[in-house]
Amino acid sequence: MKSVIFLAGVLCLYHGEATEYYADPAKGDDANDGRSAATAFRTLERATRGLKAGDALNLSAGAVFAESLVLRASGTSEKPILVRGNGAVVSGAHPIDPAKWEPQGGDLWFQPSDRCWGALRPRVYIGDEMISPACGHPNKVDPKDLRPRTAIWQTKGIYFRTEAGKSPRDYALLGGAGRTKGEHSGVIIEDRSYITVENLVAERFPNDGFNVHGTCRGILFRNIVARQNGDDGFSIHDDVMATVVGLRSHHNDFGIQDVGVSQTIVSGAVLEENRLAGFDVYGGIRILRDATVRANGERQIRISPTLDRNRELASPMGATTAYLENVRVEGGAGEPLRVEGGVTVTAKDCTFAACGAPAFVSPKATFAQENCTGIK
Repeated sequence: MKSVIFLAGVLCLYHGEATEYYADPAKGDDANDGRSAATAFRTLERATRGLKAGDALNLSAGAVFAESLVLRASGTSEKPILVRGNGAVVSGAHPIDPAKWEPQGGDLWFQPSDRCWGALRPRVYIGDEMISPACGHPNKVDPKDLRPRTAIWQTKGIYFRTEAGKSPRDYALLGGAGRTKGEHSGVIIEDRSYITVENLVAERFPNDGFNVHGTCRGILFRNIVARQNGDDGFSIHDDVMATVVGLRSHHNDFGIQDVGVSQTIVSGAVLEENRLAGFDVYGGIRILRDATVRANGERQIRISPTLDRNRELASPMGATTAYLENVRVEGGAGEPLRVEGGVTVTAKDCTFAACGAPAFVSPKATFAQENCTGIK
């Protein structure tokens, strides 16, 4: 009998350690305790502040949070931290101040800003419409070549060409630069482990939709969407172990771009209409299963050696190894598959169709295929 009472006490203690939190940008208040939908926090910054192993954060269904989701705590393998997105959106798009535009002659206007640098490529929107040209780095665009109702966000600031007879005040312009300088990406995890994020959309950030850095273990994403971000829809770096089950990544620069000695398993992905590439990886171990890669701007899949030779030599995960299974690649420009350098790639049950160029496999690479069509 005593052992039963003891076990019940342990179970109650374990249950009590985990807390359900709630966040609602419309009805919440950061002065609340956040422990019910009726007493939800308003911001993600407040809602994530006290998360600990075993806790869950529930976002209001379909809500738009105009901020990044930064996860600063780790769970454990037994008690991961869980973020239930419930279809909510984290968005980097914020109104561009109409009072700061400077005329440049004709219908061209300029607004100073220091938000574009390195891999940060903020875009400009009118409502749901992205009006930045589909390009690689924005500094390569001459502002004088902008068409009416288009804009480009460069290192020094934003250029916008209005329609004839209009000024920027006539448009409700949004900029995908994040609320603060630190909000480069939509979901940010750095040096944290055992975290699950599900049913969440990340959009319009200057860098990545989902960004994982440092040394991380047990990171799981389920049913996520990344769209209209300046660099990558989804990206892990350094030494990360991550699994993605269900991803749609579109209208970013890259659908997925993973680097370092990290390890990624992606199942059930649709990587489409990204400006540069769908699946672009350097170093580590990469598995892509049950995926569609289509209509991306420059190439569909690229698998390359690590960008950090010192890291490759120091880690057995440094030499790039990729496995593609049941992947359909179609449409778009450039090669359906580009395998560079001395990497190892295996493709099984894959289809390569209607692409703009033949596949390229480096003579230095080790490439094997089984039951694939459309590639020699």
